[in-house]
Amino acid sequence: MNTRKHFAAAVAVAGIFSTGVVTGRWSAATPGASSGSVNPSTTTAVAPVSTLEQRWSSATMEEYRRRLQLTPAQVEGIRPLLKETSGMMAQMRRDLKTNIHASIRSMNARVSTLLTVEQRREFVALIREKQAEREETPGK
Repeated sequence: MNTRKHFAAAVAVAGIFSTGVVTGRWSAATPGASSGSVNPSTTTAVAPVSTLEQRWSSATMEEYRRRLQLTPAQVEGIRPLLKETSGMMAQMRRDLKTNIHASIRSMNARVSTLLTVEQRREFVALIREKQAEREETPGK
């Protein structure tokens, strides 16, 4: 039952990040998109933010500026909020990755108990191949 809750949470977070990926790709493809730089003196300390979250933050700010016609003061007030949220999203993504890997390791251990010795050897080879593929293709 606990695994189901973790899976549901993982699916929800994956949906959030899928939205971020789409928004980030839109931002990267939009001519004249701002870098979304943030004034460090007005922000709180957050986890390091990846390029994905930076693109999301930039795209979100640009959309807010365009659609809401923000004043400069509003932009300066919103920037630290976007940076803080980006940091939280980055941490969630790291946590999700860790949880997914733990779930896969657990599943692999359970699958292994159902296999014959020969199947287990092939299973170990298969797992190693998949790991090598992931290392060759970062972000996969």
